[in-house]
Amino acid sequence: MAGGRVPELAIAVALCLAVVTFGFFIAFIHDIVNALQASDLIQRIAADAQGTIRRRYPDDLGGEPEDMAAAQAAVHATERASDPCELRSPRAGYLAVHPDVIGELSSSDALLQQKVMIGDFVVTGQLLACLWCREDPDDLGERLTAAFELSYERTVVQDVAFPVRQLADVALKGLSPSLNDPTTAENAMNSVAETLVLFAERGAGMPI
Repeated sequence: MAGGRVPELAIAVALCLAVVTFGFFIAFIHDIVNALQASDLIQRIAADAQGTIRRRYPDDLGGEPEDMAAAQAAVHATERASDPCELRSPRAGYLAVHPDVIGELSSSDALLQQKVMIGDFVVTGQLLACLWCREDPDDLGERLTAAFELSYERTVVQDVAFPVRQLADVALKGLSPSLNDPTTAENAMNSVAETLVLFAERGAGMPI
């Protein structure tokens, strides 16, 4: 305070900022409380699951070959023509596959047989896939092995089974004697049913 004058402007700004900060704090607490509610958690997990299904199995996804017998015969002929190149995991982790795999196989006229499902945990040296191709299998095998992504935890980006497992865990915990919350368990199983119906419509007969 200079010359006995009160800094009214500074005090007014400080009070306004204090009120705004308090408002943001209340909104933050409100969001946290809502986020911790079981119903909100179930809804977010189900949304992740259904979003993953729509990404992995879009409406314009190609169907089965017109001549299934001919396609299977071509696959068997390729497998008998040479020994496969084995692609093995360079380290441990949960498996995901980069979309570049499809482009690599198409441009190289190669056949890849994946041995591990997306979301499964693999150990170092585990067989990931078998590769048959006309070009140098070692070179293509290195590029494809790099396209198999390994992470330290499961994610919902490609792993359809992971959010379903989360919903099942929520249902089991709701039925546990310590919680005894059958309503939460019922809500979780309803979301599981809705997710499985969507998967049956889009990805029936396909691996998850």
